[in-house]
Amino acid sequence: MRLLYCLNGAVVGWHDSAQNVPASSYGTGVRVVPYAADIGLLPKFGPAPPAGTKDTRPYAQPVETPEILKAYAAQLRWETSTQGITYNAIPANTDGLSQTLVGNLAQYAATVTPTTAIDFTQDGVYYQITAQDALNMNGQMNSLIQQSRTIEAQCLADLSLATPTILTYADVEARFAGVRKRK
Repeated sequence: MRLLYCLNGAVVGWHDSAQNVPASSYGTGVRVVPYAADIGLLPKFGPAPPAGTKDTRPYAQPVETPEILKAYAAQLRWETSTQGITYNAIPANTDGLSQTLVGNLAQYAATVTPTTAIDFTQDGVYYQITAQDALNMNGQMNSLIQQSRTIEAQCLADLSLATPTILTYADVEARFAGVRKRK
């Protein structure tokens, strides 16, 4: 799926979702909008250049439709659930691989006493935690992921109503505001 990186109503870049390019690559306040249609179908942003001049204007951010807003809710769910957590001042990544590793760590921690020392590394930094810490960290991570899925499900349900109350990107963002880190 193509992801459009939009800022102030204009598309500032686009990438295939498999590339995992963070919104922060384009600065603060960038909105990542999944967009399946041909980008050339989007209108241009800003006033047209004089006749005979090459049109170098950026494309306009796609206008909200229920389908685009459903995809946007899924994108925000993914961004939110992979934003990372902090447990007892220890940063923990929550990308798919990290979720698996912390889950495996918690599975091991459940087989030993809660006070057993466990080695945890993150981004080249070593932390010694207890088995109970590993269980709690996994619980906090799972809570963030489930909270993100619940919010997405609420957005999808609302967007499926005959008269949805979610009408804009900002409406979807507001649903996630309580769990999204400000970057």
